[in-house]
Amino acid sequence: MNYISYSNKLNKGIYVADVQNDSAASKAGIQTGDVITKFDNEEIESYKDFLTKLYSKKPGDTVKLTINRNGSTSTVNVKLGSS
Repeated sequence: MNYISYSNKLNKGIYVADVQNDSAASKAGIQTGDVITKFDNEEIESYKDFLTKLYSKKPGDTVKLTINRNGSTSTVNVKLGSS
């Protein structure tokens, strides 16, 4: 996945700029244009926040991401793969 830090009056998080086919994100249903706002119930305010949380996990772990898609919020579980 490619990300861009994102912030406006309504949301903070990271914008998903691209999702690769057959990736963990794709399998979890994350789509280009989604905004990831929480990682394991903790707010994401920057790309650095996201990476810090991501790098504290290991391949095979499952994380809960809260996403905003077109104004609707949902939660997906992502099983992390190896890079």
